[in-house]
Amino acid sequence: MDYLIKKNNEKEEYFDLPKNTEIIKIPIHKNFRMKYTCNINNIKDMSLTFVNRFNVIILENQLENLSDYQFKDLLCLFLFQ
Repeated sequence: MDYLIKKNNEKEEYFDLPKNTEIIKIPIHKNFRMKYTCNINNIKDMSLTFVNRFNVIILENQLENLSDYQFKDLLCLFLFQ
């Protein structure tokens, strides 16, 4: 997953695509974000190097008593911030 490591040069930030012969790099938009979800029980099975690339937010049982409206509102907050 080396292609997910941000590369810097003096002019732009980009992702390398080493296996693609036509496009070797993709410029990173200033608003680019990556968001992932995972079951809490599966985090321990993930590579620590991979997990450390992200700001991890653990919600656990905090979602259990949310109404549909509250859940949608929270989801929109995560997706569009």
